[in-house]
Amino acid sequence: MRALVACVALMSTASASAQIVIEELYREGTVLAGDRTVTFEPIAGLSPGVDNGKPIEHVFTVDLATGTEYTSLIEWQNDGSSVVLDETNISVPFQFAGYLPVLAEDGVQAFSLVTGELPLLVVEGVGLRMPGGPTMNLIAPGDAKPDGGVFTSPLAVYLRNGRLIVQDSTMSGGPGFARDSLHRIDVGTQQITQVLSRGDTVLGGVVDAIVTVGTGPDGEILASIEDASNNARIVIFEEDGTETLVVSSGDVSPDGRPFDRFLSPPMLIDAGVVFSGRVAGDEDRIATYLWDGSALSTLVPGLGVLAFAVDDNDNLALFGIDDGDRVVGVIDRDEVYTEIFTSAVPFMGLDVGVLGIGNDAIDGETVTFSGLFTDPSTFEQTNIAFRATVPGLEPCVADTNGDGVLSPADFSAWIMAFNDRSDACDQNGDDLCTPADFSAWILNFNLGCG
Repeated sequence: MRALVACVALMSTASASAQIVIEELYREGTVLAGDRTVTFEPIAGLSPGVDNGKPIEHVFTVDLATGTEYTSLIEWQNDGSSVVLDETNISVPFQFAGYLPVLAEDGVQAFSLVTGELPLLVVEGVGLRMPGGPTMNLIAPGDAKPDGGVFTSPLAVYLRNGRLIVQDSTMSGGPGFARDSLHRIDVGTQQITQVLSRGDTVLGGVVDAIVTVGTGPDGEILASIEDASNNARIVIFEEDGTETLVVSSGDVSPDGRPFDRFLSPPMLIDAGVVFSGRVAGDEDRIATYLWDGSALSTLVPGLGVLAFAVDDNDNLALFGIDDGDRVVGVIDRDEVYTEIFTSAVPFMGLDVGVLGIGNDAIDGETVTFSGLFTDPSTFEQTNIAFRATVPGLEPCVADTNGDGVLSPADFSAWIMAFNDRSDACDQNGDDLCTPADFSAWILNFNLGCG
């Protein structure tokens, strides 16, 4: 079957005239470079649909000539091609799509290895590969934890700005079923810091459950935690040891009703902490909120986010449930929500089943997602991965006054940014504010913004 390409109208809380283009990346049976074919299989023992907000298929590749199965670390390029970064031939290896993701950033790859015959799964640990270097086994089951005890099932969950977040979990019920501890790893030095464990006292309460985990741009770990009485809180754990409370069950939501639980991985961006919460007394009353450091506001009513991915521009890709429908969308750096995909209607003539995103699903103006699709005429089911191009996600750096229009006023704003050494001064992306940025601003201004 030929690759699918579609254009959909931009649906967001702000008006826009651009269209989202969705195109197929690969599907079950796709042959990749190196004579490999993509295969998806469900994980035995887990409920149909999604578990903890991630797709519950695993994906591995098969050498068509020999039949050998491989774990493949695949990085999708902007042009849709794929590059196999590394391969490990062990037992019956596989990579979970989204659940145990391959994480990539600036040439660094971090990943979790799981082996064994289904449904008996064995966690082999967390691996790390530096640019141009060998793959190293960073953490293995049985290794000592920094604050006592040993790792049981270490899983890599986020890689952001040189910090790798690893959770150690009890494997009953599937990988990640019960998070026992959270760890921050400096990728450059491989130093491991234990941040949180069940049983710790955090801001006066004892942690009985670590429910969901998210990250911040400067090594922060965010966690939704609960005590033995199911009192829920979202807390920011900073690298210097500071703990900051974001919200607690019982706090009044923006719609006037108290919060009950917090379901999504909380994510810290420049505007604040984005999270999904449920209000007390109504399990169906869920929304996505922003905490800006002092006050709460509602970003998307009715949307419960199950998985987030964030890019360098503070755009958030998400997978969630909106009024019973599975959706993929984006909350951009201006806090505007755009729906990319919904299961409410057939997509290109296919019915939508399982749907999800990985932790590194957003890059520039592209968002990748995958799902299980059914042809209603033949009932044939196919796993397909897609890439959506969403106009407007890339920042317009020449618009230095942020009014959405390129004009001579932006030159005056750049001069002010140069004098103040503020972020808007950096027009060539070298993280410095120098006279070279003036030439870069002129170039960016002349190129315009899409």
